[in-house]
Amino acid sequence: MHAQYDSAAWPPCEPCFEAPPRLAVRPERRLTAYAEAAFHLGAGGHEFRDNAVTLAQAAGGSAMVVATSRSVTRAFGLVPGPLAGPPDSLAATLSDVLARAEASAAVTPFEAAVAAPGAACLLLRGVLLPTATGADIVLSWKQVLDNDATARLRAELLRELRPTARCTALADVFA
Repeated sequence: MHAQYDSAAWPPCEPCFEAPPRLAVRPERRLTAYAEAAFHLGAGGHEFRDNAVTLAQAAGGSAMVVATSRSVTRAFGLVPGPLAGPPDSLAATLSDVLARAEASAAVTPFEAAVAAPGAACLLLRGVLLPTATGADIVLSWKQVLDNDATARLRAELLRELRPTARCTALADVFA
């Protein structure tokens, strides 16, 4: 409803504006945030199994991968057994996160860039959910293009953006 104003009382140089509408809060879209919220509510983690790794503490303080989803195995090569791998691997990242979480026994979110079979680099976001025997870890990731793929994409874009007779002043958009 618009307020009625007396034009004689309202300054002529001031326009009458209504307040902008309130925008709704954007819902959370990150898988790891959903997993953390479900953990705090006491809900089961079965809906996150497609992106999960289950770890258990083995004798001597080392960690063992108890279960891993097909998508995690396919993307990272991680299989059930001892948690071990090169320093830039998912196994090394999970070992570091598990060591940090042991001290606090709290939910531990993390981000990392890791190497994986068939990919130059994967950007990883995860959350460690502590359990009585170890931890469940829910992961989401994105692949970064390698140098060859970046060069091919750039060449394709430049070819498509090539100046035409109508537009001869198009500059290199990547300059």
